[in-house]
Amino acid sequence: MARITVQQPDGSLGWFNPNVTTAEIPEGKRWDGNNHRGVKSGLQIGYSELIRTKQGRWVQHTDARSEFNGPETWEFLADDEARHWLMTADSEEAEEALLKYFGEPDEEAGPNLGGRPEVGKAFSIKFPDDLRERVDTARGSTSRAEWLRVAAELRLSGEPATD
Repeated sequence: MARITVQQPDGSLGWFNPNVTTAEIPEGKRWDGNNHRGVKSGLQIGYSELIRTKQGRWVQHTDARSEFNGPETWEFLADDEARHWLMTADSEEAEEALLKYFGEPDEEAGPNLGGRPEVGKAFSIKFPDDLRERVDTARGSTSRAEWLRVAAELRLSGEPATD
């Protein structure tokens, strides 16, 4: 029986049998202008896939051995990480697996890709280089978006904007 040892997020070791899986989902490929590259791995010759073990665990497998003599890696993923992988893998197999293992998406909620909750609708704004540099200097460790939101609120409230 073949076994692949995988280091788990807590540092302990786990394993799975690659010959007994319920799904092997490949990443999609995109044309970069010169070559087709893996959507998840960015590899041209190698690949990334998501595997569902018989016990219901998710394993991300990336094989870069044929490209730059890179590594072959195996990593257990939590359900939310696997869901995100499937949502961003851009392959028919990933879409089918997403429906099979996670059900229909909630259309009103939209895709949940993790991260911070949405503050509002995004919009694009262009600044001259010198103004952008002044904003970046003034904001310190605050994100640019947060700093600009606060500055806009202060300006609209009539209060003077300060650092």
